Amino acid sequence: MHIKTKRIVIQEFTERDLDAFAHLVADPEVMRFSLKGPLSFDEAKEHLDRRIFSHYQKHGFGLWALFVEEQLIGLAGLINQSIDGIEEVELAYRLHPDFWGKGYALEAVSAISEYAFSHLNLPYLISIIDPKNHPSVKIATRLGMHFWKQTIFHGFDVGIHRLLKVLVEPYNDLWPSWFEEEKKKIPLELQMFHIGSTSIPGCSAKPIIDMLGTCADITEIDDHNQAMEKSGYEPMGENGIPQRRFFRKRANPPVNLHIFEVSDPEAARHLRFRNYLRAHPEHVERYSRLKKDLATRFPHDILNYIRGKGEFVKSIDMAAAWDKQPIELQTSAKRKTLWSEQEILIAMRANMHLQMTLFSQFIPAVERLLELDVTVIQSSVADDTYNFALGASFTENNCRHRINHVRSQFRQKKLPFSWWVGGEDTPPQLGRILIEEGLALREENVGMVLDLKEFQAKGTDLQIERIGPKQLREFVQVLTTIGIHSDAHEKIYSQLPPLLYLEESPFAFYLAYRDKRPIATGLLVLHAQVAGIYYITTIPEERKKGVGTAMMQQLLAHAQSKGYALSTLQASHLGKNLYEKMGYRSICSFKEYVLRQSS
Repeated sequence: MHIKTKRIVIQEFTERDLDAFAHLVADPEVMRFSLKGPLSFDEAKEHLDRRIFSHYQKHGFGLWALFVEEQLIGLAGLINQSIDGIEEVELAYRLHPDFWGKGYALEAVSAISEYAFSHLNLPYLISIIDPKNHPSVKIATRLGMHFWKQTIFHGFDVGIHRLLKVLVEPYNDLWPSWFEEEKKKIPLELQMFHIGSTSIPGCSAKPIIDMLGTCADITEIDDHNQAMEKSGYEPMGENGIPQRRFFRKRANPPVNLHIFEVSDPEAARHLRFRNYLRAHPEHVERYSRLKKDLATRFPHDILNYIRGKGEFVKSIDMAAAWDKQPIELQTSAKRKTLWSEQEILIAMRANMHLQMTLFSQFIPAVERLLELDVTVIQSSVADDTYNFALGASFTENNCRHRINHVRSQFRQKKLPFSWWVGGEDTPPQLGRILIEEGLALREENVGMVLDLKEFQAKGTDLQIERIGPKQLREFVQVLTTIGIHSDAHEKIYSQLPPLLYLEESPFAFYLAYRDKRPIATGLLVLHAQVAGIYYITTIPEERKKGVGTAMMQQLLAHAQSKGYALSTLQASHLGKNLYEKMGYRSICSFKEYVLRQSS
């Protein structure tokens, strides 16, 4: 291997380089963030023989020497690493201090990453960086890398940064047949679909076969990870999407398998998107041109590539949501009856996440901002009910920076916002740091769960009914009594597509009437195998008359009729006693923070 950049020659080490290599790795500054620290001459020789030369022989690549005018200034290259049990290829480098701050590191890793993508056909690279190594984080960012996750590597807390190649190819007639062949290799009982751009005739696409699998209970998929590994797939858990199981296969072409429960709206969204474009080739042509342009502008910046597609993708999602073309999901599925405490917590989180984010797929006024380590929803309604952050996965080192980045996006549009923190959020001290950064704790809600096997609905003299779009104005009118902005109907609820009112929809909106007057609301969300209860709201003059309890009875009876065994909700401390009387028990807490007035 031999690469020549403007200033650097990159080539394999040889035994002749031992003295210069030993001198380089003996320098404490060069090795400050290494696992072993400075190396002695004998250690350097062993490292060159056992780590570098052997890696060349086994993989055909490795750490290479960097020469400037025949002087060894450092090393950089590609090495295989095991991260959380999965083999990855790391882009790594070390330079002599005399060559820091002069652009040599970026010049070298840019050339090596291009070699990795064009000659080795690697789909992406990672870098393992100590969060305190700020220069390396800066170089990774300038290269186009994005923070992926925090993990423990050989006992050290590190950040994993990732660089993906953005390659868009013309439609290949073989893609459908490759999908058909690949789905036969999946050792799971799933309803399988070809999704993504490779499933849309005539559409240019990244040459990755995306497959959708649906199942009855997503938690059962985890029991088959070993079988999937034997079939060449790497289990990657949710990988950023609640209630998904994601598997990756490094092949030619690569394969991504996304598994959702059959009732998950995300599964239906993928199919609606695909079917709509198949039926509208004029949009396929536009989509292809857009992707080619973005791939040219952002060849190694997958986030900006995805952001550039966002407006078009949402426009298709919105159009497809109003389309009456049926999708081919087999929606009947068994309900989960046996639960561990941890499974309940995960399901509660996923149900709440869906309730708070689903509207962003279909409504122009609501947008989900693309952030990899936190969910951010922004709307044109000046109400923190519809502007918020949740599900943060920050590190201790980047937490303050990420908080202020999110906060700045609301500040730019002069919008109020709230920040929801649950037990799964990181770092553990996130709430304290939010307060130090100018937010205040407004409310602490109690996560509660009810076993519906013991529930028996009671009658009521109220008229309580599931509603459609014509009654949503009344629904919002009731919510305004607890401070919801009056614009919510015009900008949000009136824009909801019909699919959210169908019998099989995971959302069920309810109103209670007395003498034909709307007096209470309720929202039931059937997702993640649990029945989530939200927006139990009664107008002031009807409170303390059992109206809220009657609404709860109706929603729980609905969930029970659909076969659900558990109900979850997030209660204020004032409402906690009421729900305990109904049989709910507390299992966790959620805290809501808002910006202090002085901030």
